Amino acid sequence: MDKITSPCKRGFAVLVEGDGLFDDTFFLVWRGIIKHEVFADPNLFKVWIWCLAKASYTERSFTITTGRGQSLIKLNSGQFLFGRNKAAGELLMSPSSVRNRMDKLKELECVDIQPDSHYTVVTIVNWGKRQSPFSNNGQLIEQASNRQVTGNEQASNRQVTHTNKDNKDNKDNKYSPAFLEFWKAYPLIGRSRTGKDKCWEVWKKGKFEQQFKLIMKALSDWMDSELWNKDDGQYIKNPTTWLKDGKWKLTIGDQ
Repeated sequence: MDKITSPCKRGFAVLVEGDGLFDDTFFLVWRGIIKHEVFADPNLFKVWIWCLAKASYTERSFTITTGRGQSLIKLNSGQFLFGRNKAAGELLMSPSSVRNRMDKLKELECVDIQPDSHYTVVTIVNWGKRQSPFSNNGQLIEQASNRQVTGNEQASNRQVTHTNKDNKDNKDNKYSPAFLEFWKAYPLIGRSRTGKDKCWEVWKKGKFEQQFKLIMKALSDWMDSELWNKDDGQYIKNPTTWLKDGKWKLTIGDQ
């Protein structure tokens, strides 16, 4: 059994139903998603489910019109063409908000994103392995017995997953679990503007652990704000400054 490195690659439970050409089909989603950070952000979860619904169950070839004329596109199962503006219309979200969530899904190893000058192909990570209860046209078939594992195997897999993840993200238990959750939830474009260790020092000094729930609620509001979602995220402050300046105490729009 392969080592599990991302909850988005785990086992699935049935969820309805397909998209477009696949409206009469189904896809699967992991039951444990409710314990994962994808589920903690409603808009991130919304985008993740949208990605699963958009993914093709079979290989598809078609032509699209681009600036260079007609281009032949071949998609494998688990892939779909992505356009930020079209996605924003379908998801009823701003284009930059969609972009931020797609970047987050890529960081979490849920998707792989391969941009082209005219289009972008998104691949659901481990699609083939995790959709095996279905035939290649998305119709439900009998669950294979080899997908059933014992409780001991499940516990062992979870232990491996958590141990590997903790060792990677929290070497020598340097950071608190609450801080790590805050850091991972913060937009990548903001994190790139400061150091993790610097932010951790501010977190400890300000005793922000005690305000964790309020901070995470405020962060979710700011991530959906018009200010943070315009001009490609140029107004997103780095998390160190956001904490020090007490932005988490303010209502959106108070500057």
